[in-house]
Amino acid sequence: MKPATLSSIVSLIAVTSLTGLALLRAAEPQSTLSPVADLAAKLESGEITLDYQPGPLGYLPSLLQHLDITPASQLLAFSKTSFQAAIISPKTPRAVYFSDNTSVGFVPGGDVLELISLTPRDGLWFYTLSTERTAKPLLERRDAVCFSCHVPQSNSIQSMLTSSVFPDPNGMERR
Repeated sequence: MKPATLSSIVSLIAVTSLTGLALLRAAEPQSTLSPVADLAAKLESGEITLDYQPGPLGYLPSLLQHLDITPASQLLAFSKTSFQAAIISPKTPRAVYFSDNTSVGFVPGGDVLELISLTPRDGLWFYTLSTERTAKPLLERRDAVCFSCHVPQSNSIQSMLTSSVFPDPNGMERR
């Protein structure tokens, strides 16, 4: 994993300080700096494939390797903060692996891996990858679903957010 550089930090600040619909582009960009979009294109074209590891991890190790994300970056989210909330709990937390501009969420027993990538030009891109073994694993864009949480209505700023909460025994945030 590459260390954070001043330019990547400045880019992150610049992107997260933008507001409104300028970041919400309906069309795919001509070229991208998104590692996830690049991987999606290579999977679609057949240039590369993901290796499937039998057992609970499936595509996760191969996906992290292709995105240059170290497994040591893992953090655990014990609260129900995902569209896969029904299966997240303090006993089965969501693991989030990350680099400067990409995160991968893994929920044990989940139907999909959750991916988010930040580009200076186009903001956040959201994808999922089915956890089911297939002949040709593909990444699916999920912006419409994910923007409901990652663009809060109060400020219209896209965000890759990790925050601390105190979950109750069921994983719901204590207030």
